[in-house]
Amino acid sequence: MVMSSFRDYFETNLDKITIDEFNDYDFDLKKEFGALIKNIRKQKRISQVQLAVISGISQSNISKIEAGKYNASLNQMERLLISLKSKVIMEVDDL
Repeated sequence: MVMSSFRDYFETNLDKITIDEFNDYDFDLKKEFGALIKNIRKQKRISQVQLAVISGISQSNISKIEAGKYNASLNQMERLLISLKSKVIMEVDDL
């Protein structure tokens, strides 16, 4: 599964990324992931309430995730993607 590979990569390499690299990189994963979930959900014509029931994540947290204001765990990200019958294919580039 793609998320497992991402989880493994992230957990293995997180300690190698410096704070300066995070500060210099203009990318907000929360906002990007939230916009992705919102787009997929709307394409599939699923309401936030329906997604909450399917995923087991509260509607209020789904709203915050979609707005990029909630730091979803990898488990929550995986549950949302599975609930939407979707997957993420990631490409990692140098900063």
